[in-house]
Amino acid sequence: MKFNLSYFIFLVLSHTLSAEITYREVETQGSGKDLGEAVTNALVEAVGMVNGRSIESESSLKQAKKSASVNGKTDYFLSEDFKSAVKSATKGTVAEYSIEDKSTNELGIVTVYIRAKVAKLKLSASANRKRIAVFPLRMGSKTFRVGNAVGDKERISRLFSQRISTNLVQSRKFTVLDREYILEQLDEKANIVSGDVKNEEMAKLGQELVADMILVGTIEDFGVETKTIRMQLSNRTVTTQSAFVNFGYRILDIATKQIRFADVMELKLDPSELQAASGSGGQGSLESAICRLASEKISIKILEAIYPVVVVSARGKYITLGQGGNNLHRGDKMEIFYYGDPIIDPYTKESLGREEIPIGFVEITRVNAKTSSANYVEGDFDIGANFAPKKFLCRSVDIIKKTENDKRIDDARSRFEERRKQRSSLLD
Repeated sequence: MKFNLSYFIFLVLSHTLSAEITYREVETQGSGKDLGEAVTNALVEAVGMVNGRSIESESSLKQAKKSASVNGKTDYFLSEDFKSAVKSATKGTVAEYSIEDKSTNELGIVTVYIRAKVAKLKLSASANRKRIAVFPLRMGSKTFRVGNAVGDKERISRLFSQRISTNLVQSRKFTVLDREYILEQLDEKANIVSGDVKNEEMAKLGQELVADMILVGTIEDFGVETKTIRMQLSNRTVTTQSAFVNFGYRILDIATKQIRFADVMELKLDPSELQAASGSGGQGSLESAICRLASEKISIKILEAIYPVVVVSARGKYITLGQGGNNLHRGDKMEIFYYGDPIIDPYTKESLGREEIPIGFVEITRVNAKTSSANYVEGDFDIGANFAPKKFLCRSVDIIKKTENDKRIDDARSRFEERRKQRSSLLD
């Protein structure tokens, strides 16, 4: 799987362009021991109604009030100069406001009613998807052996979590939240507060999304084994490498702490898969290849458990799947199912999903950013005539792809076994 730079740029640009600043007009009130405090509290409430309460906005407004108080004139809080100071201090979050009414009670508490125009960051449509965060993975106590070397646990953990995040992002089924570069995000927020940026940028504060689910896990075992096979007929030796990964992971529901999905992946990569992925590289290439192959299988399993690949259109033997990106590849074979009747658990009365009736296999012919094309290669069901939204779905099939070296080994073994049988028959 090669890194697709153009696809990455497209994702970044589409997200950036779809997030824009809009303005919302609200009415609110505030009270204080003087006019400046009352106005400040009213504006804090106005910002909170639109963007939620944030420490940054409150601090900026109170700082504007504090700076204005040195003027010493009560009328200053009604002036255009103070309104400009508020807009500057909040970097445009409060674009403008007007005091509709004010009153003072017998205790001297001032109450003001204001109408304010507050900037709001309009989130992209993708922010409405289920939100998931992939946390840095834990590592088991075993020493990871990669051939004759010791595996780099920190690098393996980082590669694993990054590739799972990438695959989930490219599935376009989740809003994937970052939990790795927290310090960099805090630095950027500090830049918005104190840096020389556009006034409207302040609206981006207080917009942080919270995950609906988090993915956590532990890599218990990870390694590469080297085997040398001696061919009895030719007296040659062939060295192959195979890999294994033991990874337990869970998807947790943040609100209820329930385990939404859990699995233990005991993955073995045969020499053909490992060689095709890593080439003849060293330890770093092997670690990277194993992490990529394992994370792809994990991502596919997660997606198929929560969002199975559905058929979104069908014309004869030609069908379109509602998923693209790095999780599918040209040449992949998938089993296709017809959605049947709902199934109810007889004990709990809960829904167990629907019948999945196998009707054949499809082969991926093209993968795009959002969709994939496939041919219906095995089966006689008329998908086009029976097509309806969410009526057909596909699930991955593990196909072992052998290298030329593996094929030669298999051929040599077959010839040896055939000759052995011939010799045995002659002796009989």
